[in-house]
Amino acid sequence: MSSSAPKLLVYSADHQLLDEFCSLSSLLEFKCSKLAKIAELPKLDSLDYFQLILFNISEDSRKAEIEALRKIKKQYPGLELPLILFGKMDEHPSIFELGKDAVQDFISYPITKDFLDFRLGLQLQLKQSFEEIKNRQNKLESEIAEKTRAYKMAQLKAEESERLKTSFLNNLSHELRTPMNGILGFIDYLEDPDLEGEM
Repeated sequence: MSSSAPKLLVYSADHQLLDEFCSLSSLLEFKCSKLAKIAELPKLDSLDYFQLILFNISEDSRKAEIEALRKIKKQYPGLELPLILFGKMDEHPSIFELGKDAVQDFISYPITKDFLDFRLGLQLQLKQSFEEIKNRQNKLESEIAEKTRAYKMAQLKAEESERLKTSFLNNLSHELRTPMNGILGFIDYLEDPDLEGEM
């Protein structure tokens, strides 16, 4: 089995079912980590080590198992970490209780190697597509943030340029107005018809 083999976390309180499922998975070149007790479930933050979680809900620990699944899906919504239930359909009302947002698939027994290969492969493809879309979205958001920063800098520069231009024109106007007022005053004085000779 290669080190790049997809990693599955498989949970079932039924040891026989767990062993059968992991035997099939290993035939398909998947690296299978088995859990038989809900208390053995890794911490939520470390579950992203796995590409898929396969879960069989038992009647004995049903409430704790469903609660654990809800916590997992809260931490890893949607296809971030696909969750696949497996077991016998007539024993599995939990799929409806968990809802379509929590479970990506259900594999019912009996399971053949080819069928399992198809279903797990499909989920891995969906997860990969999801990750590619998420990466593109993050890249676009980063580009938008960069362009927004550049726009704000350009806007600040334009506002500063406008302020400097206004200040320059105000100063220029003041500098021109003072002598012009003097010149206009002299012109008015010179145009006075009662003006006579020297003063």
